[in-house]
Amino acid sequence: MGFFLPVTDGKLIQQLPSQQLLKRQVNGLRVLSGDNANEGASFVPRIRTQADLLSWLHLTFPLFSEADISKVLLYYPNPTNASVDPTAILYSTNGLTGLTALNESDLANGPQQIADNIYSETTFTCPSYWLAASQAQRGGDRAGYKYQFSIPPSTHGADVGGYFATPAPAYMGADFGLAFMQMWGNFIMNDNPSVSNLVANGNSTGNATASNALANFPEFTFDNPMLLNMNTTGGTPTRINSTSSFSGFYYQLQGPGLEPVFEAVNAYTWEGGRGTRCDFWLSMATLVPE
Repeated sequence: MGFFLPVTDGKLIQQLPSQQLLKRQVNGLRVLSGDNANEGASFVPRIRTQADLLSWLHLTFPLFSEADISKVLLYYPNPTNASVDPTAILYSTNGLTGLTALNESDLANGPQQIADNIYSETTFTCPSYWLAASQAQRGGDRAGYKYQFSIPPSTHGADVGGYFATPAPAYMGADFGLAFMQMWGNFIMNDNPSVSNLVANGNSTGNATASNALANFPEFTFDNPMLLNMNTTGGTPTRINSTSSFSGFYYQLQGPGLEPVFEAVNAYTWEGGRGTRCDFWLSMATLVPE
């Protein structure tokens, strides 16, 4: 697989976007930024052992010294240096308790998941954090909003059907699709991604009065860096064959009874301290000139 990323060459792209955000060199008043729970899996080669992980890190971050690589391993540890366990049951993390995206997903565990998560956070997830924070640090009537799309397997691009497809894909369901579309539409039209309680709770069977995080979408601020986690529940577990998964398959909830679930969570402590890792990558930005 070949692909290209923008490079800060000092001419066409004159500064690192991360540094421009820190300097508050940002146009616009409001940002709604999102990422998927498992963005990196589509872009990382097969990594089975800790030695494979080290080789991949040197290839992916050619400007890093050995000390820099050691820092990465501090933030993304593999305590026992275990290899991938192809027989282990793979599953989504809940982001709050138990295993986290540092070592578990629907598609991988061990060194493979570590690499998948590193790529996800450096390329997609942390920039999404920085965009939301760029408005928070400017103050006034500016606002940043942040969400994560978490419907399994949540790979890069898996969210697109939610705001373009009619009807919504089977793994989202009609109620989630409507809420997702209205979230973006309301942000574009009204500067706020909140939707009605009825839509947020599931338009077909929803409760128009029950409180829902999507009906009061939290701002991402420095003293309260919140994100909206977007997922589903109910339906029927459906096996999906996948060459991306070490187990060869993963499960999705589909069919009748599928309901949207939206929850506000602390973005900084999310997935085992993702905010701290994003701060680390911000400190390393000059050595990752893309």
